Amino acid sequence: MTAEVIEPPDAPRSILRPAAEGRTALGVFGGPVTARVDQGGAVQLSDRSWCLDWWIRADDRWHFPAWEPAVRQRRLGAGPVVQTAVRVPGGDVMHRAWMSHQEGRPVMSIEIENLTSTPVGLALAARPYDLAGRPATVGTSFGSDRFSIDDREAITTLQCSAQIRDTVPDEGAAILPLPHRSTIRVAVAGHGTSLGTLGDSSSAVRGWDTLVTSAGRVVLPD
Repeated sequence: MTAEVIEPPDAPRSILRPAAEGRTALGVFGGPVTARVDQGGAVQLSDRSWCLDWWIRADDRWHFPAWEPAVRQRRLGAGPVVQTAVRVPGGDVMHRAWMSHQEGRPVMSIEIENLTSTPVGLALAARPYDLAGRPATVGTSFGSDRFSIDDREAITTLQCSAQIRDTVPDEGAAILPLPHRSTIRVAVAGHGTSLGTLGDSSSAVRGWDTLVTSAGRVVLPD
């Protein structure tokens, strides 16, 4: 795939499509905001200056959620678990983002599911700007199932549940195969964190629903 010319957007969705300016805060129960996700599914850790974007190689072309018109987003359940859907030929590819804990540290969890009837290519890219469009300096290095992102302030590790098939170093992107009706899970955390077993979004939704239901209830008159 690296032989193909990839021309990704040079700004986040809020800049390219101003009507989609909003961002959703992510965090763990009882904790501060530790990440945000924009309306195209790009995510940014609160203490990092870059964002992690995702691109889809369908049968027809590359689809970039930052500027695609056929993008929908909603929150799943009662907590901050955000799902972004991108329409490609044959159906939707779904991106879900939330925060979890590993060894007492916050970890960003991402799940990407191919609901189409054909395989697609998935690119995960560290973009040299934040969700507001401010520039950043990032460097990347790749392994078989993970890559490191260095922004000169801190190193972040991204671990995938699938093997990285190819890379586009100039774009800071790793490319993974995503067969039809399959899911890839990704964990993003500070360097040195043991990322452990990657949970799924359904468990996160159930956990938040249980916490919100048990934490309190407000009863109002008719």
